Amino acid sequence: MSVAGWTIKVPKNTQVGFPAAWVPWPDFCRDVAFMKGFEVTVVGNNIPTHGPVAGQIFISQFSTSLGRGAISSISFDGTIQLANGPRLRINDPNAIYSAGYTSHPFWTADDENPSISSFSGFPMCVPRNASDPLCPGSNRPTLGGGSKQGTFTAPDPMVMAPFVVGDFVEYAGVFANGEMLVYEMVATNAQILTPSTFPPFIRMEDVLIGVFSNNANAEVAQTRFIGYTSAASGTSSLTIHAVTGFDVCTGNITTRPVSGGSLIAGQVRNKFRTGITSVAGDVYAREYVVMSTASPVRTKNGILAGQYIQPVTEWIQPELTTPGLPPIPNDFSAMEHLVKGLGKDEDGHIWGPLDPFPQSGVTLGVPVVQDCPPPPEPSPTTPVTPPGDDPTNPQPPPVTTTVLPPPPATTTTSATPTPTKDTVKVVSAQWISSGSDRAGDDWIYDKPGDMDFQ
Repeated sequence: MSVAGWTIKVPKNTQVGFPAAWVPWPDFCRDVAFMKGFEVTVVGNNIPTHGPVAGQIFISQFSTSLGRGAISSISFDGTIQLANGPRLRINDPNAIYSAGYTSHPFWTADDENPSISSFSGFPMCVPRNASDPLCPGSNRPTLGGGSKQGTFTAPDPMVMAPFVVGDFVEYAGVFANGEMLVYEMVATNAQILTPSTFPPFIRMEDVLIGVFSNNANAEVAQTRFIGYTSAASGTSSLTIHAVTGFDVCTGNITTRPVSGGSLIAGQVRNKFRTGITSVAGDVYAREYVVMSTASPVRTKNGILAGQYIQPVTEWIQPELTTPGLPPIPNDFSAMEHLVKGLGKDEDGHIWGPLDPFPQSGVTLGVPVVQDCPPPPEPSPTTPVTPPGDDPTNPQPPPVTTTVLPPPPATTTTSATPTPTKDTVKVVSAQWISSGSDRAGDDWIYDKPGDMDFQ
């Protein structure tokens, strides 16, 4: 992988971070034609005998871009027109929020967590027809003065609320074929709340992880979890867990408690901000689960109420506080998804630790490999309407449900001595390293340039 003159090795088992997906490196390379001109952020270290090695890779079209505007019209094909602005389309491969769109699935909206929502996190949608039962107009009642915008409690929290003309939206996405493919969108002038008897939805704004260092000359950032809930009462207790594993047999994840939290007192926008000071022995995950209830409910749209699984939005490596001293290496040793690997995915591919690892002196783990038992024989008993099909008896899903990255098309552990090289060109890129790793130089690259991946 070449970044403005730096030649960076991409380890085996690398998955590239997209807004709501983890994409295997070979699949990432195969989609390069669409991503020409996009930005890439690469974080790593100089390793003896290997040179620069990548530890984390993230892709975006424009990393800090955000659009906003008022909706002037909506079409059943899933498009939203902004007044005097662009046409938006929710990037929705599984047709959860709209009629669906499948051309660029790596840039999908998160369709198990409400990434398309009102300000409070209540999930929103574009109707597929005039009487869409999963996106009913009845969930946008007319308020005082004849307006559809304002604060109200959802008439039916088991289904989404539709966007309507006059909603003011903030969005992020990628531009393609004359329209913006949106993977995140919030109607800021629609505060849709949930009844006190229903688990509050959650909208995540940031998960910032301050990586610990025991270097006396290092400044360690605070870890923060920031977001909002749809709790009508204005109060909501929260729990935060790290995602530590995935069971390919059941679809469940395993988690580890991290912290608790609550809404900021007096905040009518139902905001929470939980801060944690990093200490020695901390172990980090690439995704965290924020919960507003111990029993999340899966709605008719498939969205979870009461739980949000959020990838880390920013890793903050230790920073040197005393000028003139050697730089501090980026530390990946406590990121268990890199050190241990992810194990076997649903297609049988085994994701082990990064190899070579982007930090010297780290003891690598062995990924857990599961062999699933055959499914049980169907029972001959009389069929019963399962919980969840009846809105009066919703089915709470397992607390540990997650979104998998797209499966790799080829295994990264091939024994072929000379692998086939894929080449990617990206016009704008970042190579970030806060320090060298025991030997070699350190680099910080953050300006436009040509980038090749091999």
